[in-house]
Amino acid sequence: SFVDSVEPNRFHNAAERPDIPPMGELDMPRARSHRQVPQHVRAQQPEPCIAALDWAWTETLLALGARPYAIAEAELYRERVVTPELPSDVIDLGLRSWPNMELLKSLQPDLILTLARYGVQAASLEPIAPTLALPLFTSEHRPLQLAEAGLDAIVVRIQREQQALQYKA
Repeated sequence: SFVDSVEPNRFHNAAERPDIPPMGELDMPRARSHRQVPQHVRAQQPEPCIAALDWAWTETLLALGARPYAIAEAELYRERVVTPELPSDVIDLGLRSWPNMELLKSLQPDLILTLARYGVQAASLEPIAPTLALPLFTSEHRPLQLAEAGLDAIVVRIQREQQALQYKA
């Protein structure tokens, strides 16, 4: 068996919260990557918790039928982007160029999608969660090709191949 956490009474302030029950052991170890989880277990799991720091990648998620858990500037997205509609309970992470890092970390996302070379660098996001930093606007001025490549990278990462085929049709 595997222990995920120490018991509450091990903390220096445990006397303040005697109502907290002891923590039981987990049935299986915590996986750090989806590859560590067997396919049959992954099929039973809920949608991954994805945080998107760029609207283009947010729209891509929504087009694939994947619901982002949190995005940057959610309220402004709802005002300016009509379609695809963002669910009302998606969490707002703050600015696209500088999101609330404490909030992002507390959400413990499974994946962070961000625009390469804009805002917080991927190296600063990686300690929080696996990060996919995809380019879109570059000096080569090829946004359509980069958007298609970004779509393909997201599809592979979140395993939405069927939805991608339907979207591209």
